[in-house]
Amino acid sequence: MNNINLLDSLPDSLPLNQSDSEYSSNILLAPSSKYELREYQRDLIDKVEKSWLQGKKRIMLQLATGGGKTIVFSDIIKNYLSRDLKVLVIAHKKELIQQAYSKIKEIANIEPGYIKSGLPANELAPVQVASIQTLSRRNKPPADLIVIDEAHHSCAKSYSDLFKIYDRANILGVTATPIRIDGQGFHLLYDDLIKGPNTDWLIEMGYLSPFKLFAAKIKLDVKEGKNSKNEYSQSALSKAIRENAIVNENAIETWFKYAENKQTVVFAVSIEHSLKLRDMYRAKGILAEHLDGSTKDAERERIIADFRDKKITVLTNCEIISEGFDVPAIECVQCIRPTKSLGLWLQMLGRSLRPAQNKDCAIVLDHTFNYKQLGLPDKNHDWSLYPISLEKDKHTLECAECGHIFRPLSHESTRVIRVGINSKGKFRKYYRAICPVCQEVVEFDLGFGGEPNVRETTAINNFEMVEVENGVYEWFLDAIERLLQISQERGYQKGWIQHQILDGDKRRHFTPDFIPINLKALRLKEWEFLAKILGYKKGWAWHRHSEAQNIIKLQSQDIS
Repeated sequence: MNNINLLDSLPDSLPLNQSDSEYSSNILLAPSSKYELREYQRDLIDKVEKSWLQGKKRIMLQLATGGGKTIVFSDIIKNYLSRDLKVLVIAHKKELIQQAYSKIKEIANIEPGYIKSGLPANELAPVQVASIQTLSRRNKPPADLIVIDEAHHSCAKSYSDLFKIYDRANILGVTATPIRIDGQGFHLLYDDLIKGPNTDWLIEMGYLSPFKLFAAKIKLDVKEGKNSKNEYSQSALSKAIRENAIVNENAIETWFKYAENKQTVVFAVSIEHSLKLRDMYRAKGILAEHLDGSTKDAERERIIADFRDKKITVLTNCEIISEGFDVPAIECVQCIRPTKSLGLWLQMLGRSLRPAQNKDCAIVLDHTFNYKQLGLPDKNHDWSLYPISLEKDKHTLECAECGHIFRPLSHESTRVIRVGINSKGKFRKYYRAICPVCQEVVEFDLGFGGEPNVRETTAINNFEMVEVENGVYEWFLDAIERLLQISQERGYQKGWIQHQILDGDKRRHFTPDFIPINLKALRLKEWEFLAKILGYKKGWAWHRHSEAQNIIKLQSQDIS
């Protein structure tokens, strides 16, 4: 067993216990060849191949961080190439893309092509390694196998659209954490889940490092209301660290006591917080650097290279090293970033669990309540493709058909399907989500704070419903809503709204805080929506759109 230790109950010096010494000797027995397949990796490859032979085309493969997911799918790619088949590998971060490129080149003995802005393309290569963001905007290459790295992200629309495009290809999604915090699952995307060995077994066999976790005396506690989301908001995290600056001082003291001079990655709550911690370490004479998503590529590569070469001891970061950061020499993870996400927690911890030369064990310094709420790194989890229902609150939707409680996906919360207008001209925007269990359509509106509320039929009866086709611009909806409110307050007819939009400098009774609308920015769908609001026919919308685009010129009497 690994140890969890409270700082106020431990001596200054912590010798390894007997089981830790046994683990250390096991580390030396790990396979000598860096890319030699281990027995459990061969077993996983066999299970994937058998599942495909059984007709299950979409497979999700779970393997703990450090277990060798990239090596496993690179070997599968090698088998496909031996049959002259084409492969497409997809990831969402540059680090993951470059890591996959390097491993495939090493194992399959082939140089893949990149589909990523700023990286060299080779359209003739039988393996393409793509950024999901770039791929969604470009022509899709032929592929017999699709590999999705960090596949717990594949519920996003950009991925599900690819599943439809490559409906004849075999698909392999790989992840250490097949779980989501929004009540969405994977059973509608994948046909089978193949699970790797548990983390505790990987540690026992010497494939991962043993660890010691120290729970800090002073922890960063985040206070949020009872209706908070299933993850802490950025504003709540930032507020918590501002109001508890003593946590930072304690973090530095803790590191010197239990991890001095160990290669350390620090997880902060914000960019500002990460920079502050870097400066605090520097003030103590420690070589420290900072990374975040805005760090320039050249600077990022230099910092990571210096960290690998141990020219840097402490690397602070904000949401950049939780996935795709493969540095076995990491000896310590310092977590000052509270989370409710089991996936994020395990990704952070996993950075330190890779074994390395002269590394007896990993050190985890937890300055949060994460370990109490989410468990230790070697806790066993019953992974499943099926979604887990959430607790019901104002941020969730409940399916009337099956009772599953979930949060809509991001793209489901951005497309308005209809707008309700009450007697005061106030808009109520309605959206549509799909239940991840039974595929029933669940309509909802955005309530306070922009969060979803289940649509109530009784409330809709008080609204004049207006259909919104193909996603009218949100800013245009907001503008019309403002004009409707003014017209209701002043007792104006709907024609007043038309003149506020069309008459330019001749606006009557105008409200100073209303920003004039650039008519050239409006598409036909915005004009058609306005026509519905005003009670005009579609022909009016076409004429107005044409006039705004200087296609035709109309006289004022053409208005009907």
